[in-house]
Amino acid sequence: MSLSNLKKSLVAIKSLSRAISAMRILSMSSHTVIKREIENLKNSLNCLNDLENQINFEKLNIKEDANLLVFIGSSKGLCGNYNNEIKKNFLEIINKINLDKNLIILIGSKLISILKNQINENFILIHKFEKKEIENITDLILKKSENYSLINFNYLHSETLFKRKFISKKINYNFDYDFKNLKKGHFSKESIINSFKKIYIKYNTNYILYNALLSEQGSRFISMDSAYRNSKKIIAEKELFYNKKRQSIITNNSLEINSNFFL
Repeated sequence: MSLSNLKKSLVAIKSLSRAISAMRILSMSSHTVIKREIENLKNSLNCLNDLENQINFEKLNIKEDANLLVFIGSSKGLCGNYNNEIKKNFLEIINKINLDKNLIILIGSKLISILKNQINENFILIHKFEKKEIENITDLILKKSENYSLINFNYLHSETLFKRKFISKKINYNFDYDFKNLKKGHFSKESIINSFKKIYIKYNTNYILYNALLSEQGSRFISMDSAYRNSKKIIAEKELFYNKKRQSIITNNSLEINSNFFL
């Protein structure tokens, strides 16, 4: 490779490294914002749990033969093997269930893309998955869950920035209830229980979606951080090679000029 081509290659790698660095910073910033949202949701869920204890809700036993299954991936790339981890668990789960009786929701265009051979008419596909879409996705899940008693969320949960694990979380929102500890008011038992169900599902769904998004951003940060470190290593090697070759050309030209001078 000529010196000029080597220099062009080095400039291109440096430009790519800057772009990777920007993606790395952006994913870390998004991770921080989403983590803050999750902390707020935790407080709301704690209030719901307190209310559940006061009203003495008791979850009914539900047969797991006709339920709503939600698999959450990513709609953007550059996050390593994130979606492949979900695909692996997806294949294990659907092999154990009757697809005709269960409704499956797939979230994230990248996940949908790698599962295209398994998708049929019983699947609902949500391609766009980002922070501003969470409310719309939650509303869709709430609407579709009306015909089911159990929602099974399947996603990668972020335990720390560098540690994730696959979770299959079942939300049973079919309650039996005892209002002995609740003061009498103007609302009927049915209106209270229905309101609680909606709030319960909404906050749990929001919490799970935000956790999945947090895990995605963490995975993307790790992927971009690794790529950034590798790019720095390649740049250092290329610069060393470029400088050696440049110095070699300068030395050879100097020797040639000196030899011609003394002839």
